Amino acid sequence: MGGYVTRYKGNFDFLTIRGSGHMVPQFKPEAALGFLASWVAGEDYLPYNASCTAPDTQRTASSSASGLAAIEAEIKRLQAIANALKE
Repeated sequence: MGGYVTRYKGNFDFLTIRGSGHMVPQFKPEAALGFLASWVAGEDYLPYNASCTAPDTQRTASSSASGLAAIEAEIKRLQAIANALKE
């Protein structure tokens, strides 16, 4: 990944994705997806690579698939809770 991770106590990570500005998904969508998919899947982030211009597509695709499945499952769970609260 083209950035840095600072780990703090209490399971808190601060990520910096180089060249993204404050709108990471807009300016670095591949890196944003790679970070989010790794985070949701509970995997370690890709190591920093100073010459990185794009995330490792093989690892990103694998993380993205499991991360997106987890995100979709969570959305369905939250929708079911919301629907139950409406009744």
